Amino acid sequence: MIRGKKAQGLSTNAIVLIVLAVVVLVILIVGFTLGWSKFAPWLGSDNVDDVVQQCNVACSIEKTYDYCTRPRTVKVKGEDDIEGTCKELATDQKALGFTACSITCPSEDVPAATGEDALDEAGAKLLCVDVGEKISYQDEAKNTKEWDCVWEDLAETKEQTKARCPGKTLGFLVKYRGEKVKPAFEEEPCGSEDIKEDGV
Repeated sequence: MIRGKKAQGLSTNAIVLIVLAVVVLVILIVGFTLGWSKFAPWLGSDNVDDVVQQCNVACSIEKTYDYCTRPRTVKVKGEDDIEGTCKELATDQKALGFTACSITCPSEDVPAATGEDALDEAGAKLLCVDVGEKISYQDEAKNTKEWDCVWEDLAETKEQTKARCPGKTLGFLVKYRGEKVKPAFEEEPCGSEDIKEDGV
């Protein structure tokens, strides 16, 4: 009988330890996945350096969507959170270390045209160089709208990327589908002849 009680006590201890281990594991997973500031605000700290680095990486590899469109939240101890894209932060938060980038953001690439020169939806799709890029166009009622580029809008071949280079910077990476399977893609840099508009 005594042996049975000892075995039962050990079994209970083991169960308690397993439960505690699972709870600790869940806390770690949630903390590292969602961020400690969301899980436990008192554990959070500023993330300025992290966001600056993310923006610098997006700029260096010319990730148009990540730099121009993806929203960022900058946390500074003792201050309100700062919301904005890398482009906006580079303009408004230079004191925090954000710097300007050579990427030309979509709204600058394709200004909202009017009259006969206005893009329609089909024309907007032909200008897509990255997934998530936004292209301004006019619908049949002449209302200005924005087209969100998807994988299917990317150029199909390397040769077709050349037509999407005018107005871009030398070496700008145009994404195309090539032989890849969605959502993967290939990239082709714009050459000096490709970036000229109307052959100029």
